Amino acid sequence: MAIQSIYRLVLQQQYVERIQFANTFHVYSETSVPGPAAVGSDFISAVFPTWRLRSSGNVSFVSLLTEEFIPDPTQRTVHGINLFGQQGFPIGQNAILQPAVLACVITWRSGFPGKRGRGRMYYLGNWVINNDGLIWHQSNLDNVAAIATALTSHYNGIATGMGLQLGVFSRSLGGRAPPYSAEGMHKTLAYTVQPAYSTMGSRRLGRGS
Repeated sequence: MAIQSIYRLVLQQQYVERIQFANTFHVYSETSVPGPAAVGSDFISAVFPTWRLRSSGNVSFVSLLTEEFIPDPTQRTVHGINLFGQQGFPIGQNAILQPAVLACVITWRSGFPGKRGRGRMYYLGNWVINNDGLIWHQSNLDNVAAIATALTSHYNGIATGMGLQLGVFSRSLGGRAPPYSAEGMHKTLAYTVQPAYSTMGSRRLGRGS
């Protein structure tokens, strides 16, 4: 079945009221063209509550940008959020706020071989447990895994009622500017939460997957 629509969702956030960052992911549908407003509303009602619950109270969720890649790349919508995360400081732990340059990485994996079949999402806003060396504490990994699971569970082609599925979009295959090609979209089959600290680098301002 051919892909009917592709969407890019960008969750805009602020960390400790200074650092702006965004998490980006792509979804697609083989059965319908629901439109960016409906796709964004669906994420906010179904996935965002888990995301917020697993995010530090020092993270402010600003807005959600939803862009339609296919069929009409001129269509987009922005949902204002203006809520803080709900994950509190780990009581009883020797912890500090996560430095802004550090992130926990989710690697999305599709069936397409090589780098073009993989995507990354850089998650910011954990606590650093001081005695864990360069590896994220298990509580951090659990929080990030819960967010990844919420995404993969909801975007499975059935749960949304719009046939939405989580995917990896390769710009080298699908195009870096309109008109985009559905050849760049590959279904996400699995994910891995990387245990080691990663650096944000240039991805802090919106480049996530």
